[in-house]
Amino acid sequence: MVGLILVLQVPVDIIPSISIKNYDINFGLSGFTLKINLNVQNPYPFDITLKGINLNVKVGNHRFAQISTSSETKISSSSSSNITLTTKAGYSYIFEAIKSMFSSKRKVLSLEGELMFDISAPNVQSQTIRVPINLSSR
Repeated sequence: MVGLILVLQVPVDIIPSISIKNYDINFGLSGFTLKINLNVQNPYPFDITLKGINLNVKVGNHRFAQISTSSETKISSSSSSNITLTTKAGYSYIFEAIKSMFSSKRKVLSLEGELMFDISAPNVQSQTIRVPINLSSR
């Protein structure tokens, strides 16, 4: 009996899409907390797992935080999931961010970095894909 094993590669031109849903800045005694909600869209007909995030965060033109996480989030086939990221920083960072925001007419949050996904489905060779991120919210 001869068996045939079919190995498919995930098309590199079809990748999960990511958007900034909303964000919020809260101030406390020792600094501030930035909470960012991302929406991640899974374009595949099978589940994927978001396994890592590495992002630089800017407000206006000033970089004030880096977010890295390795917590895993399963995203169902052909659907989306909301991911919440949180980072804290001292007031020295927020003063530069406020100055940058007032020097421009727009309050802009931007994210630069990458998200890593594990892709494993029937007849698809398990692989990790890295999706570069360069997003802005106005």
